[in-house]
Amino acid sequence: MYLYSLPKALKSSLLILLLVLTIGKVNAQSDQFRFQHYSSENGLIQNTVYDICQDKYGFIWLSTKNGVCRYDGYETKVYKPSSFTKTEVVDLSQCIEIDTDGKIVFGTGAGIFFISPEKDSITRRVSFASINYDDIFVNNIFAICPEKNILWIGTGNGLIRFDKITGKVKYFNSEALIPGWKSKRCWIKSIIKNDSGSIYIATQKGLVEMNTTTFKTNVYSRAGTGKYFIDNDYFSSLSFDKEGRLWSGSLRQGVFCMDLQSGIYRNLNFTGLTDSAEEFNEIKRIIVDKEGFVWAGTQYTGLARINSRDFSIQRIKHNILVPNGLSSDLISALYEDRNGILWIGTYDNGVNRTNLKGTRFVNIPYASPDSLCFNIKAVDCFGEQNDEFVWVGTMKGLYRFNQKTYTCNTFESITENKIKLPHHSVAGVAFRNENEMWVATRSEVLSKVNLAENTVKYYAPDTTNPLLKGINDLKMIFKSGKGELYFSFDNRIMKYDPQSDQLKLVLDRDSILLGLTRITRFFVDSENRLFIFCDYNGVFIFDQATNRISKLESPEPEIYKLSQFVSIKQLQNGNYILSDYSGFYELDKSLNFHKHYSTNEGLCENKITNQEPDRFGSVWFSTFNGLSRFDTLTKKITNYFIQDGLAENEFRESKSMQTKKGMIYFANNRGFTFFEPGAKPDTGITQQVFFTSFKIFGNEVTFSKNLNDLKAISIPAGNNFFTISFASLGYQTLHRPVFYYMLEGVDKSWIEAGMNQHSAHYTNIDGGKYLFKVKGAGDSAPVKQLTIEVGTVFYKTWWFRLLLVGTLLALIYLLIRFREKNILKNESEKTIEYFANSFYGRNSVDEILWDVCRNCISRLGFEDAVVYLLDEKRNMLVQKAAYGPKNPKDFEISHPLEIPVGKGIVGTVAQTGKPEIISDTLRDPRYIADDDCRMSELSVPIVYEGKVIGVIDSEHSQRNFFTREHLRLLSTIASICSTKIAKAQLDQEASDRERLLLEVGKKVAETRLMALRAQMNPHFIFNSLNSIQECVVSGKFEEAQKYLIRFSKLLRMVIDHSEQNTISLDQELEFLNIYLELESLRFGKSFEYNIHVDGDIDPEEFSLPSLIVQPFIENAIWHGLLHKEGKRLLNISFRIEKDEYLIFIVEDNGIGREKAAQIKSGKFMTNGFQSKGMKITQERIELVKLQTKFRPEIEFVDLKNDAGIACGTRVIVTLPLDEQNT
Repeated sequence: MYLYSLPKALKSSLLILLLVLTIGKVNAQSDQFRFQHYSSENGLIQNTVYDICQDKYGFIWLSTKNGVCRYDGYETKVYKPSSFTKTEVVDLSQCIEIDTDGKIVFGTGAGIFFISPEKDSITRRVSFASINYDDIFVNNIFAICPEKNILWIGTGNGLIRFDKITGKVKYFNSEALIPGWKSKRCWIKSIIKNDSGSIYIATQKGLVEMNTTTFKTNVYSRAGTGKYFIDNDYFSSLSFDKEGRLWSGSLRQGVFCMDLQSGIYRNLNFTGLTDSAEEFNEIKRIIVDKEGFVWAGTQYTGLARINSRDFSIQRIKHNILVPNGLSSDLISALYEDRNGILWIGTYDNGVNRTNLKGTRFVNIPYASPDSLCFNIKAVDCFGEQNDEFVWVGTMKGLYRFNQKTYTCNTFESITENKIKLPHHSVAGVAFRNENEMWVATRSEVLSKVNLAENTVKYYAPDTTNPLLKGINDLKMIFKSGKGELYFSFDNRIMKYDPQSDQLKLVLDRDSILLGLTRITRFFVDSENRLFIFCDYNGVFIFDQATNRISKLESPEPEIYKLSQFVSIKQLQNGNYILSDYSGFYELDKSLNFHKHYSTNEGLCENKITNQEPDRFGSVWFSTFNGLSRFDTLTKKITNYFIQDGLAENEFRESKSMQTKKGMIYFANNRGFTFFEPGAKPDTGITQQVFFTSFKIFGNEVTFSKNLNDLKAISIPAGNNFFTISFASLGYQTLHRPVFYYMLEGVDKSWIEAGMNQHSAHYTNIDGGKYLFKVKGAGDSAPVKQLTIEVGTVFYKTWWFRLLLVGTLLALIYLLIRFREKNILKNESEKTIEYFANSFYGRNSVDEILWDVCRNCISRLGFEDAVVYLLDEKRNMLVQKAAYGPKNPKDFEISHPLEIPVGKGIVGTVAQTGKPEIISDTLRDPRYIADDDCRMSELSVPIVYEGKVIGVIDSEHSQRNFFTREHLRLLSTIASICSTKIAKAQLDQEASDRERLLLEVGKKVAETRLMALRAQMNPHFIFNSLNSIQECVVSGKFEEAQKYLIRFSKLLRMVIDHSEQNTISLDQELEFLNIYLELESLRFGKSFEYNIHVDGDIDPEEFSLPSLIVQPFIENAIWHGLLHKEGKRLLNISFRIEKDEYLIFIVEDNGIGREKAAQIKSGKFMTNGFQSKGMKITQERIELVKLQTKFRPEIEFVDLKNDAGIACGTRVIVTLPLDEQNT
């Protein structure tokens, strides 16, 4: 609380007090102040607020019945003594102050508590119960007055001096303060200090001055009587004004103003002036604002605003009809913040705040003493009659408003009910002179009213004129700078001609422009051009001189695209302002678009409803959310809202007006607002942005200092989900400001927060250093910054990533090596198994050797492989087989290499009988390059019964290619081969002829069987090709292609199966499906077929002789079905009988075997066709019985109907399962 220097108190013996009872003039409550309310309905913890203060950052602190609240303009944070002490302490706080070190100190019924702004929590409690444990009032705190390291504390019984450093307490009871006054209830509700080392204490006996060094007291008493100022009463609040006078509020006797230097005082006692004078004299709080006005909050009757010069009083009370008035008459706290905002605490309805600068705005009917003005709602237009009267057109009538008395009269009362308007909804009002008023209503009829004579003349378009047909609702009246009157109808604009006293057509939709419809606004500029806005077709410019019309469009529609509700006005310099629902634009004299302004540049709302340029170089905009003032020179935008004096923030899409003296009128939903713009610019306070909290994963974090005092903060690794809250702590306006924020390193540009958003949320932020910035709207708005260093989790550090990459590469390498080893091992086992069971083990030595070479390459991945056999007679290794670049031809060596035993690596291995791996051949002098030089070599001897009979050798182009596994594998192969080679040599010498005969016999039998299989379907192949040819010739290319694909697949299957004795049932079924599909296509799908396999049969597990079923199906189609008339059916089924037999059945509903034989011997023979299918099938069955253990049994059944006529054939083939599986 700011205090002014005072001289020392005069000695009581010399003090002459002049009792002057002054009663100031009490003014009626005005609408100068608009109050914003903050209560439990929108976040306050409790509606009873006892005291208010503001800290150095701008936060507002409130003492309530339920703890202390910190308010940032958006929300409150609560601090409760009970949560700090963990005991049942009453959370009620009756006083709060900011200590000299910036801490918040508040008093309760259990002592005082300290809140540290840095730690953002209660950090200390001091109890004074030890002064007198039997007196609970000593610990009940009502007032706190801080000075350096000392707190002066007013209690329910006496004064306490508390040393914060030492913790020492000095107590002053009633007698210590006022000699001779012994009381057990010395209430001290207020303490104030000056700069001279004195404090002033409010008691039940009046005012006590104490020297803070000597503790001597001086009690002020009434002059001449020796009586106290007050008795059985008390001063509840104290405040100094600029002149050094001390203002005090009492409980029963009103307000006292005391000149402590002269001893003169004034008592403003309101007894007899009001209906509740006694209540009005109960003063709970008193303060002096920066302008010198004294504010007194009363117990039950609202606020009193006292002019400290003439002591006149303005009363402000709660009015239920005034939504932005005082919310309650029960005042408990008053405080003026550093920006001139008055905060009012109440006993029952939270906090109110208002701007003490008052308002330039006058709102009608808001708080108007004229009740008739309350009917002025839904205003559509204004018209100025003279300096005194403005006419207001509404949807429910026309009113005359007195600008001097703020009173209203209806049109009917002014005209003595002698004039009736065509419609009650008024769209326009204009005056040609003081008595000639033109009124446009929602009809086709204009009214010219003579106010002096109370007469009227009506004007309507000439309906006999074809150009004027269809004119309906009047929309607007406009008076140009030359005094001409223009009228807009729905799709035409007309003009009044005074000479002919008629309306003349200016332009219309039909004669000028077809798109000219739904005209809502127009404007005539200094060059007599009409700017016309149509709801659906945009803005048009009509030049009356040339009679030409053009459309106003932006040269860059993607940047400057005109929105809804366009309004255009001309400035004094000849330039233009165009506004719409996207903000406003500056246009030059040539109507070229320049800068666009919106909320990004500080405009309060983009949806502009009206604009009025004033005489001082500014343009005023009414919007859906307040008023904006644009200075055309500085380009600065200033916004005004309810808190600045507006009745409400939302303005109507109706007409505005500027009077001849520059008064501006705008319409809102409750009436209208008018004001004098004034040449003096607003002295707005730049809104600083402050941080209010920092949360990690939703939990608020405290730091060593207050967040606003820190330039940088650090966040531990892993805490990368955080929220930063901020606020503008000016509190000047009701409208919450729009913020823009950016986290450099994350956000690429400024991000606009929502209208009610005051925090920024970031998730999953990588470790590193970032700069967070936040500001209000506008280019010149100050920017608040905070460096945030996020710790990097170990798994995101460069060294961990490098380690991880290295580990992954190592793992991949190990996995690859492991896989290669497994593959090599598996291939090795397969290769060994292959060589151990190789078919060629029973053939010649050459076949064995070639098999070894081929499989070393194909199975082991070698580049080449060579096998040498020892010629013992010449002691020479001779090349017998080779695969790879050394021998590109299979099974043929043109020029076999010969290597002497002991020469080179191969010769050494043959000599020593030990295998060798040469990792780098360039380092081994024994290496002999026979063609290209290779980098590594593996050589293994072939040993039989202790003797080397040959060598297997392989070379590779890579160094270190061969491994110990390769050596093991090749040695095993060599060991297997040695036995096979020896056995082959012995067998070859002992029984070449016998084996040759057996092989020849077997080949003969296989050849005959293959021939029989191949002979099965030559006629099928021939007919299939004919069918394909027929499709091509007839243009059925898709059908031919489809047939050819299936036919090719069938041939491949015939070839594959003809080389096998048996195939699986699954393969047979696939073959049969393709075959039947082809036959069905070939014969035009003239028969239906079905293949059924019993559910007990697994087609993959059962096998049968290859191509054994198809001939029976072919016979059924060709000989049974094709000669049948009507529906043709073919069924093939497979089933198991008694778990011993596999039975397949081919059944048709054809003509039967007897009739088929007759046809076969006749017609078909003449065509050269003779089926050999069944004959070949019989021969195959006989060969199958010889070559395998299958013993098929075939049964033919002729089917006949009840009349004994053949109706089909059934073929049953039985294959024994035990023979099948042997």
